Amino acid sequence: MPNSRAVCLVRSSINIDEYLLVPHIVRPGETLSSLNVERKLGGKGVNVSAAIGLGKDGDDYSVFLAAQMGHEDASREQELQDRNVETTLLVKRQDIRTGTAYIQVAADGENSIILVGGANQVRGLQLDEPEKLFARACEQAQGNVTHVVLQNEIPLTVTRRTLEHAAKQKRPSCISIFNPSPMLGRGELQSFPWADVDVLIVNEGEGRDLLKALGNGADVEGTAVVQALGQLESLQKIPWLVMTRGAKGVAASIKFNSSRTTLEVPAATPREVLDTTGAGDTFAGYLVASIMQLDSDALRQGSLGPQRARDAIQFAALAATMAVENAGALEGIPKRNDVLARKH
Repeated sequence: MPNSRAVCLVRSSINIDEYLLVPHIVRPGETLSSLNVERKLGGKGVNVSAAIGLGKDGDDYSVFLAAQMGHEDASREQELQDRNVETTLLVKRQDIRTGTAYIQVAADGENSIILVGGANQVRGLQLDEPEKLFARACEQAQGNVTHVVLQNEIPLTVTRRTLEHAAKQKRPSCISIFNPSPMLGRGELQSFPWADVDVLIVNEGEGRDLLKALGNGADVEGTAVVQALGQLESLQKIPWLVMTRGAKGVAASIKFNSSRTTLEVPAATPREVLDTTGAGDTFAGYLVASIMQLDSDALRQGSLGPQRARDAIQFAALAATMAVENAGALEGIPKRNDVLARKH
């Protein structure tokens, strides 16, 4: 049976996104005037937790974001609460500013991002000890942490420790979802505890980077990338390998029983493309929202069946398509009812 009251802990980042609206992404050596500048709440942790929160079906689960921010932006936590995200695990720092992302958004909706880590990259005792963090989350949720989401805008040591602690959780076990973006270096990828990951989410470029670091450097594209990832010894234990391909949809290598099955899900056609910045995080968050409705043991054991996995991926892909139709990564994330309405 699905978890009666699932609890998701997102240990990730908060940024202030500085949007620079430009005719095209700036080229090397070029000076370009911005058409407009906007300042919004963002960061991968903010976006994915908001997508999980907006993907809720009633009160069937809760999602907590554990992250650090500068005290000057503390009032912005209301924007998370408005999207069903619990903010009691946010830490407001007096000694450093919130992380910042400088985002160029071109007229065709494409984007380019430069990150300044800020508070995301500073060690903080309240969040860096996973045993205490999980205990606080359990106390706040009045239940066990059943799912943990990790990304790469925080120190890698924190990500690894949190992942390793999640893998030790029993009764109930804890499903770990990892989205390695920004991508790690070759040595970091080779030493990463992949066996502790249950769901890996990458885009096609990140998938090729993984192949180069962990495999024989085979030059493949498209669905062949995720198929090759599923054959790597270091990734073979991961039940779900999911790779987004932008307008080409999603490809996944899913463990069913004792073998892997490749699933291909086409992308829906957007009504228009205004901003692609939050599409990946929207996909990841909505996929987590669907996974939280599934039986965790069945996911690990590969007994869910291909259609359940396809339905979850398809719903997340539709949400991501809808996200690009609106300006702003956080603001563009659709509500569950709107995604359901588009689906039908």
